[in-house]
Amino acid sequence: MFQVLDELITPLTAHVSQLLVQPTSGTDDALTHGESKKGYLNLLSSIMTSKLQGVFLSERRYLYWCRFMLDL
Repeated sequence: MFQVLDELITPLTAHVSQLLVQPTSGTDDALTHGESKKGYLNLLSSIMTSKLQGVFLSERRYLYWCRFMLDL
């Protein structure tokens, strides 16, 4: 499970980050934006609950994670 998450979390995080910085132009966009954020936070929570949080600090992701945290 760790190897799969290690390979998928970077592109997923990049996509979600890009999606969340897009401006919303209406009610439907705002709802979709909120649901996307909620879904991503649920994924992060599930990763932490499953004790797979090491995937965020793996060698593959370290530089990306630092940049991501600075962007928040």
